[in-house]
Amino acid sequence: MSKSVITSQGNGLYIIDTSPCQSYADLLESVQDSEALHDSQLELWDMTQITIDLSTQQLIGLSEAARQKYHRPRKSAIVAQGDLIYGLMRVFSVHGTTSNTTIDVFRTREEAERWLLQATPK
Repeated sequence: MSKSVITSQGNGLYIIDTSPCQSYADLLESVQDSEALHDSQLELWDMTQITIDLSTQQLIGLSEAARQKYHRPRKSAIVAQGDLIYGLMRVFSVHGTTSNTTIDVFRTREEAERWLLQATPK
């Protein structure tokens, strides 16, 4: 069971609060557990409280786990405030974005929500 707190906002939008995650294993489990969000179209990953340092291999492991999910949201926003996590998540977003899923990283939750709720061309 994931340590992340997942809240449905309706209309396929989910907020995933990763603040309880204290390790790479916790984050990986959260990515894998998000597979259960079958109606997810939009996901906001709140990583503002994450302070763990991820190696390059761990970062690749997280993005590979996200890419291998059978059901992926149309758009995922990651909120990261610390410079290290923000930079790592920018790398993650480049590696994890596909033709069907767009991932972007933001400094504030407000920016992320605004981007997620913008109309996306199909």
